[in-house]
Amino acid sequence: MDTEDVVQDAVVNTLRRGDRFEHRTVAGLRAYLRAAVVNRIRDLIRGSRRRGTAVDVDEGLAGGDASPLERAILRERLDQFLAALQRLRPSDRQVVVWRVELGYSTSDIAQRLGKTEGAAAMTVSRALARLAAEMGTKVPPR
Repeated sequence: MDTEDVVQDAVVNTLRRGDRFEHRTVAGLRAYLRAAVVNRIRDLIRGSRRRGTAVDVDEGLAGGDASPLERAILRERLDQFLAALQRLRPSDRQVVVWRVELGYSTSDIAQRLGKTEGAAAMTVSRALARLAAEMGTKVPPR
């Protein structure tokens, strides 16, 4: 909580108890509010000990190592991918490597193939569909 929030809570709670609270001087009110703020801070500290404090988590935080099962599954999928890639025609294989492995954009591939961007996009789409068929995976319609 921010300091302003703690002070506001103390003042609001004091005003709610206005009918039960009787102050004779401004110094008395000030002392009461000071004690209310200190008590509110103590409550927040106790609460944070019970629940812990909120921490922003970095999105780029790396997770732990993969479990042996996860590593085995990933290795199996990689083997399937490489085997399916080898069964493709060389031209399809090259396009898949450019797109999937090297991350080339459609315009980069179009330049390399000497095609229009639309034709290159269709070439990539068809090569990926053939790869998915070789892997026994269904390709969702676009």
